[in-house]
Amino acid sequence: MNSISDTTFIVLDVETTGLSAVHDRITEIGMVKIQKGKIISEFSTLVNPQMYISSYITSLTGITNEMVYDKPTFDKVVPILKDFAFGSDNVVLGGHNVSFDYKFLNNSLQRCGEMPVDTPTICTGRLARRLNKNLRSKSLYSLSQHYQIKVERRHRALDDATATAKILLRFIDTLLNEYEYESIDEILSFQYKKIFEAEKIPPNIKRIKQQLKDIPFNSGVYFMKDRHDKIIYVGKAKNLNSRVRSYFYHNVSHTPKIKKMLREVQKVNYEITGSELSALILESRLIKSLKPPYNSATKRYSNFPFIKIDVQNEYPKAEKTFEVKLDGGRYYGPFRSSYTVNSLLDRIYKGFFLRKCDDKKLTPSVKHSTCMYHEFKQCNAPCNFSEPHPAYRAEVNRVITFLESEASPGALQMLEKKMFEYSEQLQFEEASILRDRIEDLKKVMANMILTSAEINLKNYIVKCPETGEENSGELFFISGGKLVKTFYVSPALQDSTQGKEILNELIKNIYFRGNLFGSVLYNNYGKYNKEELDSMKLISNWIYQNNSPSTFMKITPNVTVKDINDFIFSCLRDTK
Repeated sequence: MNSISDTTFIVLDVETTGLSAVHDRITEIGMVKIQKGKIISEFSTLVNPQMYISSYITSLTGITNEMVYDKPTFDKVVPILKDFAFGSDNVVLGGHNVSFDYKFLNNSLQRCGEMPVDTPTICTGRLARRLNKNLRSKSLYSLSQHYQIKVERRHRALDDATATAKILLRFIDTLLNEYEYESIDEILSFQYKKIFEAEKIPPNIKRIKQQLKDIPFNSGVYFMKDRHDKIIYVGKAKNLNSRVRSYFYHNVSHTPKIKKMLREVQKVNYEITGSELSALILESRLIKSLKPPYNSATKRYSNFPFIKIDVQNEYPKAEKTFEVKLDGGRYYGPFRSSYTVNSLLDRIYKGFFLRKCDDKKLTPSVKHSTCMYHEFKQCNAPCNFSEPHPAYRAEVNRVITFLESEASPGALQMLEKKMFEYSEQLQFEEASILRDRIEDLKKVMANMILTSAEINLKNYIVKCPETGEENSGELFFISGGKLVKTFYVSPALQDSTQGKEILNELIKNIYFRGNLFGSVLYNNYGKYNKEELDSMKLISNWIYQNNSPSTFMKITPNVTVKDINDFIFSCLRDTK
């Protein structure tokens, strides 16, 4: 049973000369690749269909006979298409009414003498009919408008595939967090579930539905209780009213687990928090302490890869990891794509002389024989003192510079140079893939939060908007890498001189030595307990998912209280 995080989704859209997969041909292909909850790359090309495009199709798609005249025929596109879409394990092909695109793809492959693909498919149209029952139209454009997804060019393959991919990500998030699905098999079977179920509404559900109108629209945590007043489920919500109501709509296709829980629920309580992020942290703590029977053993969060250099060891090496530990190592990430991590590590392995052996800690000895990496001139063998320790640490520092520097010989410049080379050689697909990796690396470089060896020197402020009250939000003050204070800023506080003075004093006490332009205070050293570490992981994940200039501010020695106030209040005014 494959997990959702291990599945690669290829969202496909084709434009064609007509509706028959047998008699008509493809004029354009668009594909979007999704891994670990993120769009990581895209591919598109016009295709010469070797047949006439009617004026009706041109008016619908904007694709003319002239546009495809000098484009590759489908057989020329096949190698790139197969490499992009089917070069990974555990691939699921997605699309809106995906059977149409799937038939055209396989018929086109067979005409070229290729084997048809035999991958599972997931249809956003089918999912929409089960997850958006109250939406009148389930068309791609109705769903795009509903989710406020902008489609630049309707009926163009890449634009439609991108919109479909974004809708699919929303549906997967719903199935993960609201239906608590854990495997790709559960999601694939969900799209074929009966839409309407003629079940009698149980008395407990009728009674609870009468109470729902009093639940506020704020962020918070909700508690499902049984007839013994025991908490059997804890959940978090950006909007408590909307989230709790979603359980009690009649004929909703709940999972068997949720249906069983709802038969036991007799009461729903809630606790309002200052923001969605506070709700996320509180939910995690409550699940760990209360262990409600209907909560999963562990809360699932997106699993993004990091590059780690274990500088706390005498002879560090570079490796990929999916977890940040407070072990003194230097971490870079989280990256959206394992491909970015793999390509950077490949460059490090080939261009630098760090050890690649499996030993966690290296104990050099003159008795050690050299390994194949030394024979291939990829390591200078510090294991038997062929390379002295100072020279090895200097090589480690060169790797750190490579990952952190935007100038030569940095990774960013290396990728940009290669991208320009591909563009000049008209290898636009390869250039597009590198462009995505560059954006991934830029985001990591701009947002190194829990990724430094000196993690306990991290000082920053996170601002999370509140759903239930406009122009308000909660501030998270992190000092020395720990969450030390949360503070709710309401519209009333913004208009209050006394409220602003309280906030100013709080800022100075946390980050400054009691005066306006004092040096930043790094006084929060020490070990992390499990609760502190869990909170910081949740905050780091939330920042990565929601990072923008209006949500996050680093506190450096040259930052003043005025700078911090400007950030806080400009963010609040920007909140909608």
